[in-house]
Amino acid sequence: MDALIHLLNNLKVVNRDACAKRIAFFFNELIVANACFNLTGITDETEAEQKHFIDSLTAYPWLKAQKEKKQGDGFIEVLDIGAGAGFPSIPLAVCIDDIRFTLVESVGKKTSFLEHIKNALGLENVTVIKSRAEDLPKNKKYDITLGRGVAPLNTLCEYSLPFLKTEGRMVAFKGQKADEEISAAQNALLILGGAIENKISYTLNVGEEVFERALIIIKKVSETDEKYPRAGNKPRLKPL
Repeated sequence: MDALIHLLNNLKVVNRDACAKRIAFFFNELIVANACFNLTGITDETEAEQKHFIDSLTAYPWLKAQKEKKQGDGFIEVLDIGAGAGFPSIPLAVCIDDIRFTLVESVGKKTSFLEHIKNALGLENVTVIKSRAEDLPKNKKYDITLGRGVAPLNTLCEYSLPFLKTEGRMVAFKGQKADEEISAAQNALLILGGAIENKISYTLNVGEEVFERALIIIKKVSETDEKYPRAGNKPRLKPL
């Protein structure tokens, strides 16, 4: 995973050699588990390196900057909505041990795998919860939410913004249609109390293919009505 090691060097990750070994272990465990449980459709090493690991770690500089801005010694708490097989949070948790990540996933085989990885890697900054987003306790608020490959932005906003503290940030990992999704999410943002703060564009290179990607940063500017997120899969079936 030469490209990943190069990225860790460029990001100046502390203990980057140890981080690279832990990430390699995670990848190997993913391949083994995937043969039985179909956790991900991407198993080629080069493709997985770019589309899973490097994609996840594009948020590293932004997250580190948020930690540096936080006053005092308190932890930043991050909620990963629909964590799947552990992206983006597991690579980020490996590299940033002073941020706490809560990974929410509704599929049992995936949460079992996440618990295995958490324990195998000794990730004390990771908590795994088996739940749908709309069933999470609404009295618990987070500093940051992450969402990658979960749903269109308007639906992801409903899954994410209700669980943010006011002034918190939602980070959505999106592809080449990011601008279209931003336009389609304006009503959801208005209803849920969010505002687009930034879009960080980047590319992933897999062989000769170039994939356009973006981190969409949304600021929680006002409180969200307690009826959100709506139950009964309504965020997907009847998006705002």
